[in-house]
Amino acid sequence: MNGKLPSVTAWILLSLPLAIQPIYCQSFEVTPLFGFRVGGDFRLQPDGPRPYAIAALSNTASSGFAAGMKLDDESAVEFRWIRQGTKLRLPDLSGQPGNTYLNTSINTFHGDFTHEFATEWESVRPFLTGSVGASRIATPAQGSTRFSFGFGTGAKVNLTRRFGLRFNAQYIGILVSPETRGGVCAGGCVAVIGGRVTSQLDFSVGPTFRF
Repeated sequence: MNGKLPSVTAWILLSLPLAIQPIYCQSFEVTPLFGFRVGGDFRLQPDGPRPYAIAALSNTASSGFAAGMKLDDESAVEFRWIRQGTKLRLPDLSGQPGNTYLNTSINTFHGDFTHEFATEWESVRPFLTGSVGASRIATPAQGSTRFSFGFGTGAKVNLTRRFGLRFNAQYIGILVSPETRGGVCAGGCVAVIGGRVTSQLDFSVGPTFRF
């Protein structure tokens, strides 16, 4: 029995690298993202008989990160967070001339499904991305979380095995539910009316770290 124990131990030690190899073949990527987010508006119904008005978001910088795992050489799943600090322009809802601006933040939390494409340049990998999740829209008066989705494209430029650059362009659609009362207050509260999608475009770039 004592002679067999070293043999069994040696077999386990030799087999261990083969057992864990599939795990380590899956690379993990983390990318801080810095960009610019444009577009987005809401249809608002003020209190009283006045008709609805359009409140538009200002185009501002965005930031966040993407982190995920490559399933194979061409496919990956990721979690992506993007934050935009912006202002919501409310036209004439207070009855005063000019526009009212409200500080507004949008935090988007998405699960991304990415497919990369091989090219004749090994260091450049174009990709397509589809994503689903939720977006949190908050003003000083109130915040609400809504279903959101996205799709986009971009390219990864692999400078070394562990480091590269990532360029993204993504459409983000936020589904706004009808009759969301009290979402914005400025000289009287208003409601978002009509189920519709608020559309934005996010352009970003960042360094990619692989582990």
